[in-house]
Amino acid sequence: MFTEAEEAFSSKDYAVAVEKIKELLQTLGPNPNKDLPLELLYFNIGLGYLLNDQAAEAEAAFTKANTRAGVSSESAGLACCKGPKRKNNAP
Repeated sequence: MFTEAEEAFSSKDYAVAVEKIKELLQTLGPNPNKDLPLELLYFNIGLGYLLNDQAAEAEAAFTKANTRAGVSSESAGLACCKGPKRKNNAP
């Protein structure tokens, strides 16, 4: 299923990519091994939604990825929006 999702992403068929990843998560069941990097799957779902112009669904998936990774959505948002610190007001 993951290979099918990768292929769908490559062909820009984001709806299919999201569905394939959701199928994979369903196959893993409601209580998968806590050591599996499921946050990456949820991130890819969010990316698929975002690229398919489904912002609300993307935000929900990214929030789930952050929760799974132990990161708050607020701090993750701030981290990506602040950018690197610059010295001496350099551009």
